[in-house]
Amino acid sequence: PLKGLVKPLLMAIEKDESVAWQPPSELTQLGLRVFESWVDKLAPDFFQEELGDDGSRLVAALWALVRPLPFQFGAKSLQLLGKLGGRSSRLIDESAGVQCKDFPEHGLRVLLTFAPDTPFLIPLDKVIAFAQRACLCNPEPRARTASLRVLHACCSATLGMRDKAPAAGELAEALLGAGSAADGQAATGAQAMQAAAAGGPRTRMQLLAEGQIMQQMLATCISAAALPDLNDTAVAFNSAIATHLAMLCARGHVKTQRTKEAEADTACAAAAEQPPPASAPKAAAGDDAATGKPAEPADGGSVLPPLPFAHAALRELDPLLILEAILQAAATRVSGHADAAAAAFLAFTRALTLLWKEAAARAEGDDEGAAAAAKRTLTNLTEAATAVTARLTHACYEDGWSRHTAGARLLDAMIACLIELDALSLAIGMPVVHALLHALGFCIGPASGVLVRMMSKTLSGVLASLFPVADEGGKKGGRKAKATQMDEDTTERCDEVCKLMAVKVFTPAVSAACRSACIDGLAHAANAKGVAPATLLEPFAKEQLPPLLAVPFGSRPHDEQAGLCDAITYCLEAESPLVAVDDALVPVLCDALLLADKEMSTPSSSPAKNSRGAPAKQLVSQATIKMMAAALAVDSLTMPMPNVPPPAAPPPAAEGQAPPAVPPPPADLRSKVVSVFFLCLIRGREAVAAPAKKGIQVALDRKNLPKELLQSSLR
Repeated sequence: PLKGLVKPLLMAIEKDESVAWQPPSELTQLGLRVFESWVDKLAPDFFQEELGDDGSRLVAALWALVRPLPFQFGAKSLQLLGKLGGRSSRLIDESAGVQCKDFPEHGLRVLLTFAPDTPFLIPLDKVIAFAQRACLCNPEPRARTASLRVLHACCSATLGMRDKAPAAGELAEALLGAGSAADGQAATGAQAMQAAAAGGPRTRMQLLAEGQIMQQMLATCISAAALPDLNDTAVAFNSAIATHLAMLCARGHVKTQRTKEAEADTACAAAAEQPPPASAPKAAAGDDAATGKPAEPADGGSVLPPLPFAHAALRELDPLLILEAILQAAATRVSGHADAAAAAFLAFTRALTLLWKEAAARAEGDDEGAAAAAKRTLTNLTEAATAVTARLTHACYEDGWSRHTAGARLLDAMIACLIELDALSLAIGMPVVHALLHALGFCIGPASGVLVRMMSKTLSGVLASLFPVADEGGKKGGRKAKATQMDEDTTERCDEVCKLMAVKVFTPAVSAACRSACIDGLAHAANAKGVAPATLLEPFAKEQLPPLLAVPFGSRPHDEQAGLCDAITYCLEAESPLVAVDDALVPVLCDALLLADKEMSTPSSSPAKNSRGAPAKQLVSQATIKMMAAALAVDSLTMPMPNVPPPAAPPPAAEGQAPPAVPPPPADLRSKVVSVFFLCLIRGREAVAAPAKKGIQVALDRKNLPKELLQSSLR
């Protein structure tokens, strides 16, 4: 279809300023020729319908190519625009949209001053965009190395990290405003030059633009560690960035909700203590841009509380920008970039652990001043760890599989750090449990087994830390679980987790990975409370299973069919079964069994075996065989198959003929189950044959199978 070819055509003729992408001239020429053939040969109505929403982008790309000589594509682009405007076409009825950036200000700039006082501004946004693309996409090693040096210098200057980019020290010093004054110049002039070179006071919009470009630069620097020729330089710089973030956390620079409230209370208290001036001159509305102080009203009345200087001057960047950059690098589809981001975050957790242990050791010392400072550091680290965990938890809910995996992977390292420091509280851990279960719910189909095991292990570690289970020695030196005494809050949170996991277990649309993790979590919660898992699930099973069994099994999608079979299997395999084989469950068993029999009876050479839905049908068959084996262990299944008409009575024999054969008795559910078990052994895969063997063993253990049933099944 034509819609699938529009994207490559746009890449051939469209210039992307955000990543400094300029297509080669040969590619642009080929794209224009292809587009001209479409315009000439296709009907306008069909052509416009096929382009869809990309039509405006194509017109905008053609307008961007309309330039005078010596640019070679201006005439051809203008010719194509003329063709699009004719032949009753409506592609250029709308005026071209205004192209603008997210923030109109420059993200990173440098102000240089010539003597005596001639300042000029140099924006670096386009330079940084070219450097980012050259660092990751340029095939020449020298270009990648040079661009990485520029990015390191810009990041070092913005973060205030001196001596971290020695290869581009002059640029970093210029951005930092640390250049020494000329000889004979006054100290005030040197300070003014440094302030000018540092970029001057920033407005809110400039700070937002700086934060955006800072995040992009850091993400590129972190991803560069995946390139072999840049590995040594990039890994060292990434480790320095991660350590810098940990030290900012220790100093309390991460703006949490508590620090914001404390700053607001301090500002209000300072405003209340300050008496109003007797006579205030008229002042212009707004704040003084140089000092960051609020303007006083002319009537001397009450004024709004002044903001803290760090907020009023707008010179601080949020340290969690580094975390956002790590998340951005980890959420890419390139595995090397995700590994580099995980390594950088691991360096952050190690630095955080080191600072935490050092502060804890100083807090227990005899020096009261050092102990008080260490306690403040521990408080800052706790609040920063809470903020980091909350951001990673939020990433598990964002759109896209890559964001889920990035958030879960970094959350694993953060939870391991908190467990090592014994700092994982209920306030931190409960949102983590919800986020991990949400991320596990998307592990469907070709999801990475390593990632699923990692998330399940993290969830088990969080539950073990929040709801500990004591171990006591057995008679033979073994250990068994022993319930611990929980307070009221912990018991309430444990009940909340049990309810959440029970709902996940009995939801057919939940993935198998999430259901398995919930079953393990319920087992741990039962050990922590000193009860059996069936006791926890019994009220939820009575409430949620009847509506599920009332829906016809065949009307569900394949993934829900497999999920329902897994849920019923878990209920049947409990120590005290949570569901009985009654009139509500038997129709579900029979429908599932007929679907499995049909799938197993289909020849392997049939087109249905190689269709797109074949893997889903195989999963349903596997779940059905497990459910039948569990049901046979609970009940003998001697009831007749529903919806199967009884055999018709034979016609009476004519005179002189032999009497007709006696029809076989109506098929019962047990015989059908055993026959499908043997069919799975003959035609099924290993994943289906294993539960079928278990089902046959269960049938033999019951010792009530007729000899005719076994003989017919073996035949």
